[in-house]
Amino acid sequence: WFMRHVDFAPGLAALVKRFAKKRPAADASSWVQRGVPQALAQRLADLLAGGGVPDAVLVAETAGVGTPKAAAAYADVGRALRVGDIKAAIAAISPADSAERQALMRIGNGLDASLRRLAVEALAAGGAQSWGEKRAGDLGRAGRAVGDMLLGQPSLARVSVAASALGDLAAG
Repeated sequence: WFMRHVDFAPGLAALVKRFAKKRPAADASSWVQRGVPQALAQRLADLLAGGGVPDAVLVAETAGVGTPKAAAAYADVGRALRVGDIKAAIAAISPADSAERQALMRIGNGLDASLRRLAVEALAAGGAQSWGEKRAGDLGRAGRAVGDMLLGQPSLARVSVAASALGDLAAG
């Protein structure tokens, strides 16, 4: 991720400073509601909260907001568009060869780029909720396309179409 998205010219120490301590507070409540004991729920939430931090930092820098606000928008938009489901489908595919492995990696990278652009757009619109209201028609179409592609056995074609629907949404 870092090799594709950041400039190393300022040095490693500058990158560590830029991305360290930007982790948003993790909310364990959804795990607790599912019956996970509080201590374990907090550890899971903390672990999972770190996954999107680099993307949230880029969203924050682009949108000119704090990282916690950017991380919330990134997560809200991702949930609304079922990005986690698309990523799970990508992970469920066993690539037949190096070309398919590269295609899946590129689909995932494109999905992340679309999510970053959409999170910035949502922040500019006043948050994910107001953004969702403004783009309800587009979101409905993209949501239907994603939902259709997530039915059945995950395949390279299905995840490609689902990610492309979000790429189209981010482009326009």
